[in-house]
Amino acid sequence: MMKVLLIGDYPPPYGGISVHVQQLAEFLQRHGAECAVLDIAPGTAPKPGAIRVSGPFGFLWNLIRFSWRGYVSHIHTNGHNFKSWLAIGVAAWVGFFFGRRNIATLHSGLMPDYAAGGGRGRRRVIRAALRPLGTVIAVNPKIERALLDMKVAPSGIFVLPAFALGPRARVLPEWVGDYRREFSPLIGSAVYLEKEYGTDLLVAACVALRRKYPRLGCLIMGSGGEEEAIRSRIRRAGGEGFLFLLGNVPHDLCLSVMAQSDLFVRPTLFDGDAISVREALALGVPTVASDVGYRPPGTRLFKSGDVADLIDQLDQALQAGRPPVRAEEGPENLTLLRGVYERSEKEG
Repeated sequence: MMKVLLIGDYPPPYGGISVHVQQLAEFLQRHGAECAVLDIAPGTAPKPGAIRVSGPFGFLWNLIRFSWRGYVSHIHTNGHNFKSWLAIGVAAWVGFFFGRRNIATLHSGLMPDYAAGGGRGRRRVIRAALRPLGTVIAVNPKIERALLDMKVAPSGIFVLPAFALGPRARVLPEWVGDYRREFSPLIGSAVYLEKEYGTDLLVAACVALRRKYPRLGCLIMGSGGEEEAIRSRIRRAGGEGFLFLLGNVPHDLCLSVMAQSDLFVRPTLFDGDAISVREALALGVPTVASDVGYRPPGTRLFKSGDVADLIDQLDQALQAGRPPVRAEEGPENLTLLRGVYERSEKEG
């Protein structure tokens, strides 16, 4: 039986890495694998379906005990700071000690700049962390190019988006229908409520667009440390009646809200390969996103941080209407990942 230890953030909160790890765990379990999840997100609250890590020694101990039991470890992390590479290195070398060729997925669009910006010392650390791994998964071609620039063997790199379009909620809360009936157009967004996610740009753009679209509404899904500041900004802008912070929304409901929206917006100041953008496109929802990170074909781009350009692109997208629904690529991605595990087991 295939045994896999997934390492990464686990929901809640619902973000790109955490949702992907949860979907992957459920996929593996449905297909007969023995799968455990090591949750390395900050915090201490237990979460059903995952094992909470208690500090660096807890992380190391869990890696050792699962490796001893014959698990292949797959770590999901951003790759744009030292802590991330330290975790990759520990996972890689522990696995190597037990005869396992473990796997890492790099999710962050900032990873190439981080790798290129630290001089020889940083590159040596990254190469040392990667050396024992069986496979490095890059979620987009830019990360692949950064790995190749560091002389990582092409045969050890696999480019695969961290995306699988999950099921939508079977029963929708009444408020979803209420918002849909009250607002037209209805804009959706899924972000962490932090400064780098550009929510202030979205607030300003929606306030400006209300002059042209008097029934416009916007639903913002996500949580974060800037929530009160953003609520205050909405109040000052007079947007309380049409700009709504929904907090952490379960992923199936998030997809349903997204599908009900006339437009989806990703206003971030930096990004990787945003799963929410791929989900919106797969659902046939017009999508506007900042020109950072990697954006799939079909995304309408605006200049990062430029409110005027965001307003213009939102207006154009609303006038253009819905694009054709893209082919769903999620299940194929998960099947390909299972193939990576099978190869890693053989190499071990």
